[in-house]
Amino acid sequence: MKKLAIGVLLISVISALIGCHTRSRIQEAQLQPMAQSYRGVLPCADCAGIDTSLFLDQDGTFILKEHYQTTRAGQTTFAEQGQWQRTADKLVLTDSQGEKRYFRPTDNGLEMLDRQGVPIQSGNSYRLTAADGAL
Repeated sequence: MKKLAIGVLLISVISALIGCHTRSRIQEAQLQPMAQSYRGVLPCADCAGIDTSLFLDQDGTFILKEHYQTTRAGQTTFAEQGQWQRTADKLVLTDSQGEKRYFRPTDNGLEMLDRQGVPIQSGNSYRLTAADGAL
């Protein structure tokens, strides 16, 4: 009788551990990177706006292109690349110098967050919308 109780207990514990391990795999699979492009015009302190294009590749890399519209120095374009990853509620871009940028998923795009990963309190739009294909 004792052996039967120990056997049932052992099977229950193993089943519970296998169930937890399977759930973890399912959650990881849902967070796998996938290719996606985003575009929008972000606010600029000393120009008309920043034409912004963001491409997230399936391998976890990103390319961010920012075109500053009509600045005092004329039109200026910057591009950067690095690694991206998702957390439960944020997209984190880390460039080649280790600088981080944060975004939050929205219905049809991304909302840029401040340097601490907090929503920007402003009347301006800090949103990028999903675009088809690579940029």
